[in-house]
Amino acid sequence: MDRSETTYDIVFSGKLMQGFEMEQVEKAFAELFKLPLEKSQKILRKPRTLKKDLGKSAAERIRKKLEQIGLEVRLQPQRQTNASELSLSLVPMEEEAGNAVQPSLAATVSSSLNCPNCEGEVASMTEPCPHCGVYPHKILSRSQPTSPRSTHADPTGMDDADDTDESHDGLTAKGVLLGAVAALVGAMLWKGIAIAIDYELGMIAWAIGGGIGFVVAFSGSRGQSAAVYCAVMALVAIIGGKYLFYADLQGNLGALLANSTEEFHLLYSEELVDAKALESVSGEEETREFMVQYGYSDAIDGESVTREELDQFQNETMPRLMSFADQPPSYEEWYQTTIEANLSAISPSDLLKESFDFIDAIFLFLGISTAARVGYGGGRRLTGS
Repeated sequence: MDRSETTYDIVFSGKLMQGFEMEQVEKAFAELFKLPLEKSQKILRKPRTLKKDLGKSAAERIRKKLEQIGLEVRLQPQRQTNASELSLSLVPMEEEAGNAVQPSLAATVSSSLNCPNCEGEVASMTEPCPHCGVYPHKILSRSQPTSPRSTHADPTGMDDADDTDESHDGLTAKGVLLGAVAALVGAMLWKGIAIAIDYELGMIAWAIGGGIGFVVAFSGSRGQSAAVYCAVMALVAIIGGKYLFYADLQGNLGALLANSTEEFHLLYSEELVDAKALESVSGEEETREFMVQYGYSDAIDGESVTREELDQFQNETMPRLMSFADQPPSYEEWYQTTIEANLSAISPSDLLKESFDFIDAIFLFLGISTAARVGYGGGRRLTGS
C-alpha cells in the first residue's frame, strides 16, 4: 500500500547568509552542482525555487548544503503525494556509498529522455545511447551538453523558463536616446578640447566611441543592431566634432580679418601699383621677371619660375590685376571681391577634408570599432539582464 507524505520545495530568497560574498557563493554553488560559473551566476541573480517535490529528509539535507555555502533558503511545503512519485535529486549533494553521479542523473522526472549529444530518445541516462553510442550521464556530469535545445542537459533540474530574456538581442528606445545624447556630448567635447588646446587630439575619438558604446549598453541594448547604431553614432560624433571645430575656426578667421584693416589697406595699395606696372608687360619672359620683382614667385630670377606658377599667375592673378588697371576699384569693392570672396569659398567641410590624414583615419576606426564592440555585448554585463 502506497504511503502519502508532504513534499517540499527549496526556495532561494535571493539573499546570502551573513559573512558570505556573492563571488564566493557563486563559485561554491557551481562546484556543488557541477555547473559552469556563468550558469551559476545566472541562477543566483534573483529569488527562485531551486528544487521541487522533495521528501522531508532529502529536502533538509539539501537545505543544509546550500546554507553551508552561503545561500539563504527555506523549505516550502507542497501537495500530498505518494512516496513512490517523489522526484529524486538530479545532482549528488553528498557522497553516498559508490553512488555519486550516475544514480542521480538517471533519476529524471521526465517520461521521455533525450540524449544530450544527438537528442535521440534513450531509455536510461546511464546506458549507452542506441543512436550515437555515448553515455548521456558522462556528458551531463561535465555540464557540457552538445545541444542547447535539450531539456535534460541541465544537471540541477532548475527551471530556466524565466531566463529566456538572455537570448534577446536588440536596440531599445532608451538606447537610441542615450546614444544620440552621448554622440552630441562627444561632438561638443571634441570641439571644446580642440579649441582649448588649439590641436585635435586623436585619442578623444577613441574615448567618444567607448562612451557611446557604454551608455547604449547600459540601457540594456545589445547585439548586432546595437553595435551598428553605436558605430553610426560614433562616426557622427567624431566627424561632427571636427566639423564644429573648423566652423569655429572659420568664424574666428573672419573676425581676425575684420580687425586687420590697416594691413588690408596696404595690400590694396600694393595691388593697384602692381596692376599699373603690369600694363607694360608683354610676353612670357617679361611676365616671369614681373612675378619675381613684385613677389608673385619665390624664385630668384625669371628663369627659375616654374611652369605651374606661371600658369596660375596668368590664369588667376593676371586677369584680376588687369581689371584693376582698366578701372581701379574702391577699397570696399576690392575687399569684397578678394578677401571676403576667398574666405566664403572655403567651407568647414573643405577644411576638414584637407586636414584629414592617416592618423585621423586610425583613431576614427578605433572610435567606431570600440563603440560597436562595447554596444554589441556590453549590455549583458552592465545591466545584469
